[in-house]
Amino acid sequence: MKKILLLILTYGIVLSACQKDNASAPLSDAQKYKVSFVVAGESDLFSKSGSTISAAGDTLNNHANMLYYYVYNSSGVFVKKMTQTSSMPNFGTVTDSLPTGNYSIFMLATHAEIALVEESSFSTVAFGHNSYFPFGDAFLKSFQLTIGTQNVNQTVRLDRVVGGLEITILDEIPANAAYIDIALWNDANSYSISQGVSSGTYHSGARFTLTASDKGQKNRKFLFHVLNTHSPIPEIKIYAKDAQNQQIAFKKVNDVWFYKNKKTSLSGNLFPQTATPESSFSVVVNPTWDSAPGPAVTF
Repeated sequence: MKKILLLILTYGIVLSACQKDNASAPLSDAQKYKVSFVVAGESDLFSKSGSTISAAGDTLNNHANMLYYYVYNSSGVFVKKMTQTSSMPNFGTVTDSLPTGNYSIFMLATHAEIALVEESSFSTVAFGHNSYFPFGDAFLKSFQLTIGTQNVNQTVRLDRVVGGLEITILDEIPANAAYIDIALWNDANSYSISQGVSSGTYHSGARFTLTASDKGQKNRKFLFHVLNTHSPIPEIKIYAKDAQNQQIAFKKVNDVWFYKNKKTSLSGNLFPQTATPESSFSVVVNPTWDSAPGPAVTF
């Protein structure tokens, strides 16, 4: 009997050892290599407050509050992701570890939180608006990375993928004006990471609260970011409202194009004495986002 039990125990131990050998063991730390990325700032971008930033003092924190890091394997299948906020001390520096292989990676920085959809595949992943409120500025870089037998340290420069709408109100802002509202019909609702194009429709907009220093000011500028760079925006509506949210002035511009990293400028009088409920705008497009003027519109 003892011999039978001993044989059974011995067989169980051998079987257990065979099962462990056939199982796919998790990769150890020794089989992975450190990957570090530092997101570079851009001297020609606008900060979160709308002011320009000098090259010497420029960081990602001047342009974004959110940073998304996604990794896909050589078959385009999702591997992992990380999200950082500007409140984190390491914001803009991504440290990871990956085994030897080929990867597709993208890094996305936005002013506000966004929604990422179809994350399971690199060919389908896209980002868009998280709610009615727009996410503002957006910067993206996707690239291929091969991990060999050494650690990787890279500086990554993200490119702006949205267009800019700059509205200049030439005439004097009256004392009873409390808000400037902007509404865009058929902005995009999605941007493909792998294809680098916007798509879909989304009605976006923004409200700018006027301060005491704005009253009586001429040439007041307002900046808004537009995701749609694949088709013209059929309607851009500009409203001035008082503290009771009553409309006191209104203008509309039709069929305006936007381009990645370029500003389209609309300028004109919003409060003329003989204003009609609606009036047309003339639009001029300038391809340079930073120093050169973008599309210009007179209303």
